Amino acid sequence: MTCQQKPSSPSVKALLKTSLHCLTIGALLLTLLLLLARYHWFLERLTHFRLPFAGGLLILLAVVLVARFWKNSLALSLCLLLQVIPLSFHYLPFTPDTRSASDTVLKVITFNVLTHNPQKQEVLAYLIEEDADVICLQETNREWVTALQPLRNEYPHFISHPRSDNFGLLLFSKYPFTSTYLESKKLGTPHLIAEVQWQEAAFTLINAHPLPPISADAARTRNATLDRIHRDSLDAIKTGTPLIAAGDFNCTRYSPAFASLKKTLHDSSRGRGYPATWQRGNLLLGIPIDHLLHTSDFVATSYTVGPKLGSDHSPVVATFHFLPKP
Repeated sequence: MTCQQKPSSPSVKALLKTSLHCLTIGALLLTLLLLLARYHWFLERLTHFRLPFAGGLLILLAVVLVARFWKNSLALSLCLLLQVIPLSFHYLPFTPDTRSASDTVLKVITFNVLTHNPQKQEVLAYLIEEDADVICLQETNREWVTALQPLRNEYPHFISHPRSDNFGLLLFSKYPFTSTYLESKKLGTPHLIAEVQWQEAAFTLINAHPLPPISADAARTRNATLDRIHRDSLDAIKTGTPLIAAGDFNCTRYSPAFASLKKTLHDSSRGRGYPATWQRGNLLLGIPIDHLLHTSDFVATSYTVGPKLGSDHSPVVATFHFLPKP
């Protein structure tokens, strides 16, 4: 009787090769989907997570290089480059703005405090300690209005639009408002615009919290709010009015939905490291969706991301100097 031999199991090397080929193909498909993000709202959501994608690609590339799979390494290097280019905005050496600006400092905070955040007293203590000139808050309900009432001692100018659906807005300012405007019907969420009389000149302040892109309709509504901010910035530039746009935009600068804002507004986080403001500390989910943008009338001299303070967001703090008109 002839004994039949069992087929030998695949070698470890062959299994590794197959796995790396599959992962490389997956990386190429993911990169292709990111390039097509402007055509579908769900693909657009993927663009916000470029840093974890880049980290995963870097690890995979290192393994492929050790295994000496050169074709795979070339494909992965291209994928990694397409992730690194947008991220370089945060990491390239910051080029100081050497324009001659005034000595007067304007300090602004934006913070999505989380509607049902139990740490209201900690948030109040933080805001008092930071002592900003202007405070823009999102996700504020009536409980937040009551909890932050002590701020009124230092911030006599106040706009309150509390809501229970995570889209309430609060604005505190040490400087008076010359006019205010609040729109909610067309954009789905409040969009607060205030003309603030600063020490040296009036400027426009926007406090916004668009819908998160959890569906096609929500993504369109969010994009309409971002487009409104873009149009407001265009109007400000045409009239020579300084403008600062603050808030939880539910969008990173890597998204195609953010492209128009990059054309008209400067980002105060430029060159100051990766500013994860939502899920900060989470290597996979932490992304920068809270922003302090400004026209070229301002020079941003500092930018920091504060502690979590019970919210899924972290406060963003920036200081600005006004650039006098010639």
